[in-house]
Amino acid sequence: MVLSLGLVTPLAEAASDNYEISRIEVNDILGFSEGAEDLGPVFVERGERAYIEVWFTGTPEWEEVDSARVKAWISGYEYGDIEDQSEIFTIRQGIRDRKVLKLDMPEDLEASEEYTLNVRISDKTGSVEQEITLSVEEQRHNLVVQDVVFNP
Repeated sequence: MVLSLGLVTPLAEAASDNYEISRIEVNDILGFSEGAEDLGPVFVERGERAYIEVWFTGTPEWEEVDSARVKAWISGYEYGDIEDQSEIFTIRQGIRDRKVLKLDMPEDLEASEEYTLNVRISDKTGSVEQEITLSVEEQRHNLVVQDVVFNP
């Protein structure tokens, strides 16, 4: 099973002037870059751990933010959200930094469905968010034993 990332759409909701997301990579493949057009799909196999790298920059016009957190999640999975979040950290004025999050893709994630990967940086007073559409495809040549029945 393979997940593909595409259709990058910025959100305009709760915005922060203190920092901005400049880049998102999934398993070392670029999924979003500030100012870039749709970069095409990024594939992630069902059942594997996906590493989400989020680059961000503290804007030079504002003071540092000492209570920030990065969160990544996928909603719509039958058994709850697939998510991870960082510990609280400081975003420094004019400094570029990154955080790495891990999402374990379930073996039973629905194939041929679309999901949204949400990435949010937030603090006490604001947040910025980026969405990436995930398209799930079947994994080839994978066998998962779900049950074994013995008859004496």
